Amino acid sequence: MLDSRIKLLEAETQREIPAAPQNSVLLSSASLGWSDAIAVELHELAPAEMPEHFVEGHRLMVAVETEKAIPFEWKDANRWRQKLLKPGDFSLQTHGSLNAPRWPENLKILAIALDLDFVGRIFADAVQPEKIRFRERRCESDAGVARFAAHFQNELKNNQYAGRLYGESLAMAFSLHLLERHGDFSNDLKMPRGKLAAANLRRAIEFIHAHLAEDLSIETIARESFLSAFHFARLFRNTLG
Repeated sequence: MLDSRIKLLEAETQREIPAAPQNSVLLSSASLGWSDAIAVELHELAPAEMPEHFVEGHRLMVAVETEKAIPFEWKDANRWRQKLLKPGDFSLQTHGSLNAPRWPENLKILAIALDLDFVGRIFADAVQPEKIRFRERRCESDAGVARFAAHFQNELKNNQYAGRLYGESLAMAFSLHLLERHGDFSNDLKMPRGKLAAANLRRAIEFIHAHLAEDLSIETIARESFLSAFHFARLFRNTLG
């Protein structure tokens, strides 16, 4: 079994605690070399009540490999609230949120953590990093989140793609979906339009070919095209599909 690399901060003691106890992490993206931009783990959890804690980074859990709805509770101030967590449902907490959940039955989830600094850097020219927050979601459905979760889980099991660049690409695409659908800010995202200039595209492709043996990042490639990572990724996709 693996140890969880997703960390929480216990509210009472301020000490770091893992998001899942020992022997409950079945699969982890740590073995895929996806860098610290995103962490994805498959957890198999026994009934439990977690201590009150602060969320480190932006975090989601998605119910997977279950055929029935499971009661899920969380503490809201001094009151317990409850919803049914159905197959494919997700919960979302933004960085710094206070959380204290419990569940009375065995639970299998995909735990996803997005690095705070990575998200801030990537979208800095679309929204100020300090304003990047997500609305709290509890036991809700989102077809986009479900598709990403299925893709993440498939990658954990089959290890088809690996490396920092692939992990960062997934982290950026997933973060963008969350910001567009669940972002907690007043202004719309400033989405890049158009395509890469021919010179910028050629420079990026030549740089990638020249450094195929290296552990490239999106930010490194974008700098070669004199663009931010967010603009480069959007325009690159617009150009090449």
